[in-house]
Amino acid sequence: MEWAQLDGGSLLQKYSNDDRFWFDQPELVTTPEAVRGLLFNQENQGNFDRIVCLDQGDDPPVLFAWIDRPPWVKNAERFSDAVYAEIFDWQYWLEFKSDDPTYKEITYYGELNFKTDGCLEVLRNRYEETVTTSFIADGTRYTEYRFIKSPVLRLTVLVAGDGSTNIRVTGRPTEATEALEVELKSVLDGEYRITNG
Repeated sequence: MEWAQLDGGSLLQKYSNDDRFWFDQPELVTTPEAVRGLLFNQENQGNFDRIVCLDQGDDPPVLFAWIDRPPWVKNAERFSDAVYAEIFDWQYWLEFKSDDPTYKEITYYGELNFKTDGCLEVLRNRYEETVTTSFIADGTRYTEYRFIKSPVLRLTVLVAGDGSTNIRVTGRPTEATEALEVELKSVLDGEYRITNG
């Protein structure tokens, strides 16, 4: 939490879809389960909130609620995991311009969709797995798994409650991202595929 005090949310603001992050005057939230936390993140249209739990250690869990309604689900085991996941997901999914500090756009990314989460075992055997997070949206629970092929090539794997799975491939340069997407199509082609982006 010391990092949050020093950064003030600017790094998380940069690596997001213009979501709001604040640590200087966060709102105190008490969940129906009597968990107290500080609201530090709200989606840019108010669709979700995240709180960091109070009185649960130096690196406490983060909880997530869709449209500020129960249930609150554990988004990350540790606040540091939530920060890591935020930057991991958006760092190469966004494009910035050095001559225009206000420019931020979603860049090229690969996408694969599957009927089940059977691809996870293959990915775990091929790539380094990092932080896992969870959230809820419109009554459906999701789990996000993250994998690294290289320092600049990443996979974010979103598994819905019914097992349907989406893999997003991000990285630099674009040619490397495209090559990893082709590699995944070849390795994972078969019964799981629904469509590809």
